[in-house]
Amino acid sequence: MVVGYITGMLASKTEAIDHPSDVSYGWNSKKGTKGIIKKVDYLCVIAVAIVVDYFIVTFSGKLGFQMPGTAFFGLLVTTWYLLNRKCWTDRCKCTGMAAKVHSRAMGQD
Repeated sequence: MVVGYITGMLASKTEAIDHPSDVSYGWNSKKGTKGIIKKVDYLCVIAVAIVVDYFIVTFSGKLGFQMPGTAFFGLLVTTWYLLNRKCWTDRCKCTGMAAKVHSRAMGQD
């Protein structure tokens, strides 16, 4: 989440530089507040999934059978959010970080 916040700030700064005369680009507290609320929502959904895991493991033991794993839904939801973060890649493209990340991944420092 910290990386998302930092890349969002960098993307906003890049937009402000690219469009200096348009006030709809750049840092905007309304956009920032929406982003923070969205991240809090993500944390709430992940917390609910972890609680569901806890209840399943607890009640399965009381019902007489053991679950093979202890964390399924929490991990599933977290992975789902991570894999569906399109705006993270958009922010990287906006800030020019995508080329750096790609070249490092390909071993072309």
